Amino acid sequence: MCLCSPPVCLKGTKIPGKYFLVDTVKKRYHTANEDCIAKGGLLSTPLSSDENMQLYVYVHQSIGPNAEIWLGINDMQTEGVWRDQAGSNIRYKNWKLLQPDGSSQTAAAKRWFESNTFY
Repeated sequence: MCLCSPPVCLKGTKIPGKYFLVDTVKKRYHTANEDCIAKGGLLSTPLSSDENMQLYVYVHQSIGPNAEIWLGINDMQTEGVWRDQAGSNIRYKNWKLLQPDGSSQTAAAKRWFESNTFY
């Protein structure tokens, strides 16, 4: 899901002060990230539980209850240190139980909509 500016995101949703656009095509992290950048945006990073819930409702209604989306959160620079795409420490965390698990497969966070948590 991209955080972007109008007019690109006019087909998406507005959550106070921000525009979000979900893509229905399943992609790998780097492809999703590049697509957001090409649209003039970034992968989204929820900043509060309220914003997280509004994104949950939007994605649930747009692409379904079992959807997974990439977030703009990763630990690619330093294992175990989760940062947003600007390189800042993340302020809001809503990890699924036992996540992140330090797996070498996990370098970027996904949003798991069944439980409204990150993994």
